[in-house]
Amino acid sequence: MPSRLYEELKREYIKKTPKSAAHYEAARRVIPGGESRVLVTYAPYAITVTHGAGSKVFDLDGNAYVDYINNYMSLIHGHAFGPVSDALKSQLDKGTVYAAPTLPQYDLAKFLTDRVPALEQIKFCNSGTEAVMYAIRAARAYNRKKYVIRIDGGYNGASDFATVNMGIDMQRAPGGLPARVLEPGVPEELAQLVIPVAFNDSAQMETILKQYPGEVSVIVMEPMLGSAGFILPKPGYLRAARNLADRHGALLIFDEVVSYRLSEGGLAAQEGVEPDLMTLGKIIGGGLPVGAYGGREDIMKCFLPAHSAMLSASGTFSGNPMSMTAGAVALHHYPQPEIDRLNRLGDRLRQGLRQAAEKAGIPVVFTGGGSFIGYHFTRKKQVENATDSMRTLARHMSLYDCVHMAALVKGYYLMKKGRFILSTPMDEALADKTVADFAEIFALIKPLCDDLPEEED
Repeated sequence: MPSRLYEELKREYIKKTPKSAAHYEAARRVIPGGESRVLVTYAPYAITVTHGAGSKVFDLDGNAYVDYINNYMSLIHGHAFGPVSDALKSQLDKGTVYAAPTLPQYDLAKFLTDRVPALEQIKFCNSGTEAVMYAIRAARAYNRKKYVIRIDGGYNGASDFATVNMGIDMQRAPGGLPARVLEPGVPEELAQLVIPVAFNDSAQMETILKQYPGEVSVIVMEPMLGSAGFILPKPGYLRAARNLADRHGALLIFDEVVSYRLSEGGLAAQEGVEPDLMTLGKIIGGGLPVGAYGGREDIMKCFLPAHSAMLSASGTFSGNPMSMTAGAVALHHYPQPEIDRLNRLGDRLRQGLRQAAEKAGIPVVFTGGGSFIGYHFTRKKQVENATDSMRTLARHMSLYDCVHMAALVKGYYLMKKGRFILSTPMDEALADKTVADFAEIFALIKPLCDDLPEEED
């Protein structure tokens, strides 16, 4: 049941966004729910954004918001980044897409294969969903095995293999193996080929590999569990996954669509672990649709027309010069020194928020690393996997709702589930102002936290 505080905040929000409210009513007559992406919707209605500049977005009513979503991590340089805008205008005059190889595609491929140790060869597509789909297919074609190990509650896009246990087995006992959770429309027969295991639990992974000896084709995983609040791997966990894959004849895919921004080589390189295949997206498109998959040359040969296990991989807009141009410019302006600066800024903001929460007496765990921050209302000391994260959401959604609505009223645009994603236009002054404003929000919600149990499962 919504709290009195939430209702008061909602009234303030409605008062400052009447034009967004009117647009929502018009839009939902022609678009189910008024929006094509369910993740950007929330009650009573989402702001309608007219434009963005740097670290801010602006709504129909002229309100400005610091954007801590950055189109779900895809805008590393924030909005309307000058060098990308200029490059796109130049490419636009030459045409948007051709049914032919292009120089921009080669340039971005060469840049990424030079920069990322795990990428010997790479192919482009239009989304992270497609990238993971092709990577799994390539793995299964290469070793001709059938089973896929996937992380419970991880997000690897919306293809059928990837959506098994995208939802979480909330009834799983601590340390127990997750039961399969199916999305509507995914055939049970296909789901039986996907085996979920908990993040940060290499013992579960080993149990499954022993249970299906020589039959597991691939382990697909985010090296940082993004959708659960940017949960980092425990020390040694990624290395254990690599060793287990090698020992049991399986391939290892790291889905770095989200985590690639943490270093020039991605989180895999930062951790010193090299996967067989890797998927990318988001920031490598410079704000335009993109996906990529690559890795060992002997596996990527499956996409050659003359290969015995030849895989078809095409798409009307795959490798289009607009996305390739934007991506190359964005990445050239994001070298390791700038990555390090943004990661330090994220650490500063995370530590400041943690201290503000402690001062206010708010029971919350902060997760993430570098330019990613997640928060979880709980009296537990750690949040290690998706079950931990989702249990806090299920039990304390009213707290997340209040923080989200209070943030909107104060001029901050962030995910309802408690996430901050930074972009390069942000600086220490903005981080410190954010901490000060959220200290006020934490003080506001303190009375709601008194009912949190002393201990949780």
